[in-house]
Amino acid sequence: MAAGSSAAVKSGVAMDTVFNEQWHPVISKEPDDVRRILRKPHPETWKKVLIGETQKIVTIPEYLYQETYEMVVQTLNELVDRKDLAMYKRDPRRWEDQVTRTAIKLIKRIQDDA
Repeated sequence: MAAGSSAAVKSGVAMDTVFNEQWHPVISKEPDDVRRILRKPHPETWKKVLIGETQKIVTIPEYLYQETYEMVVQTLNELVDRKDLAMYKRDPRRWEDQVTRTAIKLIKRIQDDA
């Protein structure tokens, strides 16, 4: 099945499609409806979402928490990039402190976004 064929267009609005683990479409609705449905308990077999507007396939958590997800990934990448700095190699406790501060910062941001 072609990716574009599942993202039907209804009244000029791109539809988002939820797929199960066998890549069978289980829901194809407008984005607000899909988010509303996915925020409620749903089968664990539902795994991915095809975003009709961009034709991008993402996981359900990434779809529901897109901005938070992007912020967490960016912050973690920045943290990993800093790991090899000399100041952390000289004093591993500074690295542990940085990891702790970053974890607290991420938790606060996530709570603020909720």
